[in-house]
Amino acid sequence: MVSEMKNKLLFISIFFIIFLSFNLNIFHTYDNDIIQQQTYTTSPGSFDGESQSLVIGSVLEYKLNGFMTGLGRLSRIDYKSSNWYENVYFTYQFYLNIKEYKGQSFEMYYSQLGGQGVLFRVLEKVFTVLNLDAATKYMYFQQFSSTLYILLLSTIIYIIMREFGKLAGVFGLASILLSHWVILISQNLYWVVWTWFLPMIVSMVYVHKYFNKSSKKHFRIYLLILFISVAFRALCGYEFISSILVSAVIPYLYALIKTKTNLRKSIGDLLKISITAISAFITVITAHLIYIAFTWKSFKGAYDFLLFVILKRTHGNLVDSFSDDYPIFGQSLDVPLLEVLNTQFNTSLLIYQWDNTTFILRFYHLFFIILIAFFFIIYLVVKDMKLNRGYKNLAISVGLIISFLSPITWFVLAKGHTAAHPHLIPILWYLPFLIFGMSSVGYAISMLDLSRFKIRNLNKSY
Repeated sequence: MVSEMKNKLLFISIFFIIFLSFNLNIFHTYDNDIIQQQTYTTSPGSFDGESQSLVIGSVLEYKLNGFMTGLGRLSRIDYKSSNWYENVYFTYQFYLNIKEYKGQSFEMYYSQLGGQGVLFRVLEKVFTVLNLDAATKYMYFQQFSSTLYILLLSTIIYIIMREFGKLAGVFGLASILLSHWVILISQNLYWVVWTWFLPMIVSMVYVHKYFNKSSKKHFRIYLLILFISVAFRALCGYEFISSILVSAVIPYLYALIKTKTNLRKSIGDLLKISITAISAFITVITAHLIYIAFTWKSFKGAYDFLLFVILKRTHGNLVDSFSDDYPIFGQSLDVPLLEVLNTQFNTSLLIYQWDNTTFILRFYHLFFIILIAFFFIIYLVVKDMKLNRGYKNLAISVGLIISFLSPITWFVLAKGHTAAHPHLIPILWYLPFLIFGMSSVGYAISMLDLSRFKIRNLNKSY
């Protein structure tokens, strides 16, 4: 009972530390000019307002024309003679003061099925019953998304602390608290960033609570919840889907190696998990194709459109088709892959200013710190093998490698998207490489004494 209470207090403490950092900026993570120029924003509430306006437009359509209007896509106000930023402005303006709306048309966004639009339409309906004004509802939308994100990040750190020790958790927590990338995107209604982490956390919770006592029933329930979490993420957009799918497998792979599960069962379970996650993605994109074909009354038109959406952000040779109307797509596709990777390796993750001095910590700085911890853990793996001490360190090292490859998959597969979104892409390093990597640094430090003195049972969770 005492131990259970301590665990609850630990989780609550982690949650409130992250909550205060995200909402009050208690560590001054994002209040300097360089970050504001880098991310085009001054606070979480204003991050990427252009993309977010597509969700606000969807909710506005519901307020004007009913809940079922425009389901299956997002939208925003379309002034035919306006610049795009005026369309964004008027979308927010009409939502906050619907009396100003005078029958303007909407710009339809068919690149995804708009799952977040449905979610916030439901919340709009709930908040309307509570008789809240539009500005308050908008604030609550953002806080709802941010709080879910904080809950999931708290769960990650809590499980890391339970599995790898307090110091590992503290280092993982620091990677979150000191990252403007992690914090600034927290309230955005388009990106609903908590959906990126949800499949991985479904796996983490299952491994933490049920892996050692799992039945076939538990495993089937886990696969069902994993399917739902991946499907909902895909309903909200296909961005970063490769990284999301890879990250969902890492916790289970870690558990299989740590417990030395036999190869046949390991391969079978990993195949079931992978097939479940990929099937969720395929199900959504198939539904998307059918929806557009039905709406446009043209299967070929729907197929060509989705192919366009995919190729314009990957490696499609579409320079000719983009040269007139969409030159930026052609430009991003022309960027060499090595240049894209070099940009991401050099991205700044921590920026602090004191008087006239600026301190910048880039990804490759943290990468080398994590690499040192990785080699130390490999050293422990060698000692484990010699002394037959278990496979926990081997599981950590393999998990680190896969977590590093998780963001790399998107940088490579979606080269065009990565090149076109420098203000957004760096957060992928936290899905989950930097969180797991910095936690491994804390874990390695906590294990330093074991390389010289007595060795404890490394299979034991903290």
